[in-house]
Order: sequence, then C-alpha cells, then structure tokens
Amino acid sequence: MKRQAATSKGIEKRLDDAQFSRVRDPRRAASVVYPLPAILNALVTAVVTGARSLRQLEQRTVQIVKKLGSWKGLKKRIADNTFSTLLPRLRLSGLLACLHRMVKAEHRRGNLKPTRLPVGTVAIDGKHVATLHWHDLSSLLEAEQAKQAEQAKQAGQAGQAGQAGQVEQVEQVEQVEQDTAKRLEPTAENVAQLRQLVSEQYPEAQLCVPDVGDPHLKLRGHTATLVSSDAAVCIHQRPAPGHTNEIGAMPDLLNELKAIYGRTGLFQRITTDAGNTSLEVAGQIVGLGCDYFCQIKSNHGDLHAEAQRALGHRSKAQSQSSYTDTQNGEVVTYYLWRSDLGEHGWLDWTHARHLIRVQRIAEHPPTGKRTVGNRYYVLSQRGDALSPRSALTVSRAHWRCENGTHWTADAELMEDRRRLAWSRHPRGVLVASALRMMGLLILVVTRQLSRLSYCKERQSWSQVIQHYLLQLCDTILETEAFDTV
Repeated sequence: MKRQAATSKGIEKRLDDAQFSRVRDPRRAASVVYPLPAILNALVTAVVTGARSLRQLEQRTVQIVKKLGSWKGLKKRIADNTFSTLLPRLRLSGLLACLHRMVKAEHRRGNLKPTRLPVGTVAIDGKHVATLHWHDLSSLLEAEQAKQAEQAKQAGQAGQAGQAGQVEQVEQVEQVEQDTAKRLEPTAENVAQLRQLVSEQYPEAQLCVPDVGDPHLKLRGHTATLVSSDAAVCIHQRPAPGHTNEIGAMPDLLNELKAIYGRTGLFQRITTDAGNTSLEVAGQIVGLGCDYFCQIKSNHGDLHAEAQRALGHRSKAQSQSSYTDTQNGEVVTYYLWRSDLGEHGWLDWTHARHLIRVQRIAEHPPTGKRTVGNRYYVLSQRGDALSPRSALTVSRAHWRCENGTHWTADAELMEDRRRLAWSRHPRGVLVASALRMMGLLILVVTRQLSRLSYCKERQSWSQVIQHYLLQLCDTILETEAFDTV
C-alpha cells in the first residue's frame, strides 16, 4: 500500500495523545508567558523535525508559526533560554506518563500488534544516558553556593540579633562568596560538597571520582522496547539509581512495567541481556504473569555450566534451526540448539524449561575473515509454546532495542552529541531523553505506516524527518536548509 503518514494531522493527533495539559507546571503563574503544553509540543515537534540544538529548536518555533499561524499553542517565537531554564525543573515522572499515554493510544489503534513475533515481547536493556563533566558540575556548585549566600544575606537583613551577630552573618556571606569564586577547582572540599549535593538532590546520578582526571557524573538507565511489533517503540524509560547497578534496578523497573501496562495485554514475554539476568529477576517476571527469555553468561554459575555441558559440544548437523542473512557486507549464519529441562527446571531455577545455545558465524567474502560467537539463554516457555525456529527469532529480535531505540537516538537524533545537548543538568538530561523518546515514538510509527510510492518500501529515518519538516516548515526555510531537505 502506498501511503504517506508524515502529515500535520498525524503529529497533532499523537501530540494530543500525550495530554501535556496534565503535566505540572513548575513555574510561578505570574511569570508564565508561554503555556507549558505549548512548550512541550514545541520540544517534541523539534525532535520529529530534526532540530538538534536549542538554537535550532528556537528556529523551529519561528518557522512553524510563520507557516501555520497558531499551532498547538504556539503563537510566537520561544527563546532557546526558555527551554534550557525549564527542562531541569520538570518532573520526569509526569513526562514519562505522557509517553505511556502515547504508547497506549497506539496500542488501541492497532499499530503495536505482535507482527514480528506471535507474542507481545518487551526487550529490556541498559543505556548510558549522559556524562556530565566537571565544568557542568561546577555550575551546580555555583548555583548551590549562590543559594546559600542569598539565604545568609536574607537572614542577615531580617535578623534582630545584636551587632556581634550581624558581623558574624556578614562574615558568613563573604566566606560563601569566596567559595563561589573558586568553584572551578575540583578541590577535596568542593568534591565533598558536590557528593552531598548529588546524594540529596540527584539520587539517580552516580558521582565518579577517578584517581586521574576530574570528577564527573554518570546518568544510566533502562529502556523497555516493544520488539514484537513492526514499530519497535520505547514503552518505558527509567533511570538507574546512583547507588546501584543495572541488575539492582531491575525489580523496581519490572514492577513499574506491570503497574503501567498490566491491564493492556501489550506484552506477555520479557527478554534481557546477561547484565540484567538473575534468578531473582526471572522469578519476578514469572510472578508478574509473563515468560522470560534471558541471556546467561559464566557469572550465572551452575546454570551456565549446565548449558555448556548440554549444548556446547553439539555440531551444526545437530542444530534444530538455522538462518542465513547478509549484514553489512558479511554473510551471517545463525544456528540454534535446545535442551529440555523438564517440568522441574534446574536447581533453584524451578520455573526454567529450556536452555538454548545460539551460534553466530560471520564471514567476510572479500577477505575470507570469519568470526564465531556463542550465546546461551534460559527460557520459561515450554517446547510446545516456542518452537526452535521461533526461539531463534526471539533471540535476534531482542537486539531491536539496541538497533531501533539506542542507535536511532544516538545516531539519528544525536543524543550523545555533547555540543548539541539540550541540557547539561542532571534532571534536564533525563527530561530531554524522555521527550526524545516521545518524538522517536512518532517517527517509528510514522515510518512503519508510510510506504514509498515507487517501491512500496519503508522510508528511511531521514526521509520521515524531512517529510515532517516540509509539512510544518517548508515555505519559510532558508534556501540552504530547503536544498538540504
């Protein structure tokens, strides 16, 4: 079917699904110039139309208003510093609720049916969201020290203490101002103050103090991607607390997924990589009423040893399924072997039913170079519910979370480009990432629904972005920008 889904009505409908009016506005009512829903619409639209920097974001508001007039609350230009000031003040939970509403709306429309796999499947994978360097962190210290100076100054003006008390308050103010002046130096005192600040106000961040180099802040998290549908959309995103690792954050993530989508029937199976697999996680997935398909490695002890013992020696002739594909100029062949664990599982893995080995052989014809890799998995599904062929498909489909969500956000939307970052604040970075996932959802669904007229194939990411740009901004683009499109 020939179809162009990148239309102004299409993006309007999906922005309405988010219900931005339900997001709490952190600004004082008296100082509000632009309604919060209009700003959020502008931010997501900027993602969809390929705006990378805050400067380009400001230009998009000008271009849209010039072409469409008043559109989705946009009536005039919104300055870039309006966005940069607002992002760190927004609540991540409120914006993630908007993402969840968008996902549920697409599910009701039938755009997220399990077409790639027979059962709704979610792939969970960890992601490094951002690294904030000392220059960014010293700005946090500057703001905190300035706040302390202001509080001390106000206390000095309002206090009714004697002259000696007033002198002491003045000295406190002067001391805070001196500390602010030397904020750029990563001294032990400043690092200690930063550590306290992070633990109290930014628990989702991890402060790293290396032996060599300046301290920096890492923001990590999980993404949950629906890999069973043609449109592989991110259905949830959760930052990992700074005091733990990915596996330690998994229980809370699984509880949130169940609370958000438990009644929708969106998925019945969860896949994880080895870094997010544990006996506790597998048991919790079963307890939530889902099946698991988890990768295991040597750190999983006896279970991995049993998988190697039962499957490691089997030859290609004994494989139960195989598949050959061409990837990046290489001929790649996959083989699968399966071992039945029976009705009682293996040791403490009483809910496990199968162990699987997948071997990947990649050959580069021009050079003859050949690489071989093996992965092992543990499954909770019985053999009659998941054939070897289907199991091989599931093992490959898991990596759509990396190719379809992480790679697209990094390469197409340039999430990792520090020079183009919308925010360098711990909260602002996470908020910007959530908004980017909303924009990516619109692009993913639009790309799946669209077909090129001359070959009936799906459009590329850049083509979908360009179509939205032409729909919203074409008549007022600069000559150079128009030629690029």
